[in-house]
Amino acid sequence: MNVLTTLIYFIACHGGPADHFAEFAEDLRKDGHQVEILATGSALDKLRNAGAKEFNPEGLDIEDPISQQLIAERIAKSLGPASVAITDVGHILMARVQEAIAHVSPDIERLAYYENPESFVPGGYSKTTEQVLACADKVLFANANLAKEPLYSAPFCPIPLAFEKRIGIGYYPIGSANLLAGERASRRKIERQEFFEEHKIVDKGQKILVYLGGNNETYFAKALPAFLQILCESNLDPSQYIILVQHHPAAKNKTIDTNLLGGCPIFVSNKNSKETLILADAALYYQTSMGPQLILAGIPAIQVGHETYRDILVRNCLARSVTNKEDFVKAVTSFEKPPNRDKLLEDLGVCSDWALRLRSAIQSSNPS
Repeated sequence: MNVLTTLIYFIACHGGPADHFAEFAEDLRKDGHQVEILATGSALDKLRNAGAKEFNPEGLDIEDPISQQLIAERIAKSLGPASVAITDVGHILMARVQEAIAHVSPDIERLAYYENPESFVPGGYSKTTEQVLACADKVLFANANLAKEPLYSAPFCPIPLAFEKRIGIGYYPIGSANLLAGERASRRKIERQEFFEEHKIVDKGQKILVYLGGNNETYFAKALPAFLQILCESNLDPSQYIILVQHHPAAKNKTIDTNLLGGCPIFVSNKNSKETLILADAALYYQTSMGPQLILAGIPAIQVGHETYRDILVRNCLARSVTNKEDFVKAVTSFEKPPNRDKLLEDLGVCSDWALRLRSAIQSSNPS
C-alpha cells in the first residue's frame, strides 16, 4: 500500500461528476490516500456522505464574477500541503479555482475532470469546459476514448488541448445504474401506488413518462419549449399516459420550467431523479449525462427537442430522437426495453482498471 502524507482534494459544484468523485474518494481512501472534498450546491448534496465540506457557506452568488474570485481565493488559501487538486469542469468558477490554486500553491498539481461522455455538449457546457481545461495542468477523462479524440467548444470548433495533457480513466457509475435497476425491480409497484394516491389518480395502467429537465440556455430557450409544443399538439390521452417532469438539480429554484408548462397535463416531481426514475415506463430528455444510466438500468429513452442532438444514445440507436408530434406519438406508443449494452459500454470508454488508472494519474503528479 502506498500511503501519501499529503492530501488529494476534490472540488466540485456540478452534480454530474459528484457521483464519480464519491466513488473515487472511497477507492483512494481504501488505498491509504488522504482525501478531502470541497463542494457546494447539488454536488454537496451528493457528496455529504463522502465527508464533503461546504466551500461557500455564505451562499455567495457563484454566477457573479466578483464572488467567483472571492470563493476561488478562499478555496486556494484553505488547502493544506496537497499533492493534487481535482476540479470538475461544468462551471466557470472552476477556472477561477484552478487559477487561484496555481497562484497560491504552485506546487499543487491541478487536474480537471471531464465526466461527460460526449465530445461536445450543447447549451454552453463545452464553452465553459474549454476555459477550465485551459487552466489545468492535466485533464482526466471519464470516457477513456476522449483522451484520444477531438473535443469541441461548439460544432466544428475544436478545443486546443494537447494530447499529452490528457489521461483516460475509463470510469462510468455502472454501479449506480445497477442499483437503480434493482430499486425498480423491488420498489416500483409500491412507489407507483403511492404516486397515484398522492395525486388522487385512479391507476388504470397508465404509462409514466419521466421528462428529465436541463439547466442551460439551449434547454430553456429551445428544447423545453419544443417539447411542450410537441406534447400539447400530440394530445396524449391522460387515461393512458402521465408526464412527470424531473427538474435538473441545479434548476429547482428556477421557475422557468413551471412557467412554461402552460395547460399541458404535467406533474412535477418533488423527489430526486433516481427516485423518480423508479416510476418510469420510459424517460424523455433532450440532453442529459444520465442518458447511459437509463439504458444500463433498463429504462427506454426518447430524445425530444427542437433538433436532433447526436448523443451517445442516438448515435448507437439506443434512443429515438423526435422533433415533431407524429414521431413523438409513434415513439411513446412503441418503446421497447433497451437492447444489449455492450456497444454502449465500449462507446462510454469504460475500463475495468479505472481505479488503477486514477491512482497512476495521481501518483504521476506526485513523484516520490
